[in-house]
Amino acid sequence: MNKKYAVERGKEALFNSYYYFKYNHSRLDDRMILLQSKHGNELAGNIFTLLRRLHSDYKGKYKLYLTCTPAKREMIQSRLDRYGITDVKLIDSHKKKYYKILAKAKYLITDTTFGTRYIKKKGQIILNTWHGTPLKNMGRDVEDSAYAIGNVECNLLFSDYLLFPNEYMKEV
Repeated sequence: MNKKYAVERGKEALFNSYYYFKYNHSRLDDRMILLQSKHGNELAGNIFTLLRRLHSDYKGKYKLYLTCTPAKREMIQSRLDRYGITDVKLIDSHKKKYYKILAKAKYLITDTTFGTRYIKKKGQIILNTWHGTPLKNMGRDVEDSAYAIGNVECNLLFSDYLLFPNEYMKEV
């Protein structure tokens, strides 16, 4: 086993332990909403529209968290600033704070999936806004992607609500 692989496996074990500890020892916060657009790589589409609406209609009622990757943080913050969205906390996806919020937020909104270590807590409400079109291969054209496809299916089954752009896509 090479050293880099061992370090990565060790990090995974630490994040799993941290998340499961938070999962088991954190109460859901009814005022906390976690939004995630394309795994933190973007702020667009349904997630951006919902975030703007939550900010304008419910300012101060909820604690809003938005995931971002370190590479996209500046771009996402710039977009928030441009639209005057000031009461949103950016959290780096797949860092300790992310897993803490994932274990505590009553409301989770995504347009893709949460990571493979995510376990839905009793009482959490998930809205999946289903980006794109279901007519594509949904990852089945990627070699060795069975695990990822399983995570997509699991996340869709976890969802309490699925948002579709039209009846046709709902049926497909």
